[in-house]
Formats: sequence, C-alpha cells, structure tokens
Amino acid sequence: MNNEKKTWFDNGKNIDKLAWGTYAVAIVLVLWDALEFVHLYHKHGHFDIENVFGFYGIYGAIAYAFIVLAGFLFRKVIKRGEDYYD
Repeated sequence: MNNEKKTWFDNGKNIDKLAWGTYAVAIVLVLWDALEFVHLYHKHGHFDIENVFGFYGIYGAIAYAFIVLAGFLFRKVIKRGEDYYD
C-alpha cells in the first residue's frame, strides 16, 4: 500500500492554477509598464535603453535563457561517468 502523502502539486488542476496565476501576474506587469505611455508615471532609468517598453521583461528572458544554456554547458564540463567513484 502506498502511504505517501499527497501534496498540493500532485493535483494537475493546481498546477494549472499556478500557471494561470503566473500568466496573470505577467500580464499585469506588462500593463503596468504600458501605463508609462499614458503618462501615469515616468521611468527614471540610469541608461536610455531602460526606458524602452518591455526592456526588463526582455532582459530577464535573455538572462534566464543564458543561465539555462550555461548550465547545460557546465554540466558537460563537470559530468563524470557512472563508475567514477568505484
């Protein structure tokens, strides 16, 4: 008999809720960035490129992709065979 306790993440509907919540937060943040165009607030970036619409989202996506790809390359460098410690 399986005595493992079920967690919140074991239910697929909860994973869907988590994904939709993430999408909702992303949409709200993009809309918040769009408010600058209707002059409800003004960005004060240190560099001019920081004032471009969606800059931080694009920068974050590129940084995330770089970290993931660097991890794949780093794994190839430090990976050892199955019998390395034998």
